[in-house]
Amino acid sequence: MEHAELISGALSDVKKSLFGLDNFPVWIRLFLQIIVPIVAGIIAATLLLQIIVKPILVGSFVNDNFGFTENGIAYMLQFAAVLFGFFCVFLVPLFQGFLYRLIRSDKFPDTGNRMALFFSGWRVNLVCLFYAVPLLVVYLISAGLYVFFADITGGSPVFDLIIYIIYAAIILFLIFVVVLFAAISLVHVARGASFKKAFSIRNSMRIIRQIGWYNYLLSMVICTIVLLLISVIFLGIGLGFAGVIAANIIIIGVYIFLLIPVVIFCCRYVTRVYDAGMAPVAEDIEDFDDF
Repeated sequence: MEHAELISGALSDVKKSLFGLDNFPVWIRLFLQIIVPIVAGIIAATLLLQIIVKPILVGSFVNDNFGFTENGIAYMLQFAAVLFGFFCVFLVPLFQGFLYRLIRSDKFPDTGNRMALFFSGWRVNLVCLFYAVPLLVVYLISAGLYVFFADITGGSPVFDLIIYIIYAAIILFLIFVVVLFAAISLVHVARGASFKKAFSIRNSMRIIRQIGWYNYLLSMVICTIVLLLISVIFLGIGLGFAGVIAANIIIIGVYIFLLIPVVIFCCRYVTRVYDAGMAPVAEDIEDFDDF
């Protein structure tokens, strides 16, 4: 399997679909499919929490017994509103639906049929939730063990650091494993398999073995490196403007905008790896003609 050729093909797909004056509106529509649910969710949650919930909490907790301040409560509620806004990308999965249809077809999918994108996006969400359940269980167990061992060490900074590194390594490894199986399951279903096949870990293992663990892991590692690279760059920029709300909003917006072609590249790359691995291997008999 020639990964250089597969990467080149995936990059070509991104270039043909997003770059250029004719394709730039498509990029904008994809950006809006992510941003609009976030902004709408933040606005709705802000109005609900700040107008209705905050007066109740202020009346109950802003006193000498609890020590909360009105500004502190307002900040916590606004933080919750922002989290809910980003969660709305999951509730209104238009972009996920686009990615599903992008994997399903070799042609660039239509971004205008929002109802179709919505239902396709929930197919992605259901698969992700299925594979995330074991991660959540292990996370809760690991968090409990982390607190338990942290108490045993008696607050020693060295032991606390070691425990935290082990805990973080376990969680990152589990996330990678979940993404590993969820991604190949989604690709398999999108390329024509029955939807129930997405919930079979044994079937996912069979597909990975057929593709080849080396080929599949290499593609996932490359995608992870690319995603982490752009994320770390913008995280560093965001830390440089810590506390400047307007600057951070712009940075997040630019990050999401530039993340779109990166995610599309990853989808097309993994899909090409899947197609190359799942295609039947033709018997090579040409060399014998020379004898």
